[in-house]
Amino acid sequence: MSAILSLAFQALRELRILRICYRSEGQKRTVRDIDVYWVNDQYIDAVCRLRKESRCFRIDRIEHAELLPETFERDPELAIFLKLTGRAAPASARPAIPGPRHPLPGRESA
Repeated sequence: MSAILSLAFQALRELRILRICYRSEGQKRTVRDIDVYWVNDQYIDAVCRLRKESRCFRIDRIEHAELLPETFERDPELAIFLKLTGRAAPASARPAIPGPRHPLPGRESA
């Protein structure tokens, strides 16, 4: 198991914020703090604190990850939403292209 995947599972178990350096499809790098809701061998479903939206991050595009000491409170409605929409699904059940981004209720996009 990769170090990044290991940290993502730890963040999920401990409800700790994970800081990642993420490379977009266009090769742009951003540092993001995320609240992890689901992890498998290819994707992390999380709330991106920068964008204030749920996002799906490809693990192969994460260049660095760091577990922060801060914790977060999981939103049960978002967890159910991700499960019902298939966003929180094993890689074998996930469509080839991740689904649309979903803004969180009461939060504006950055």
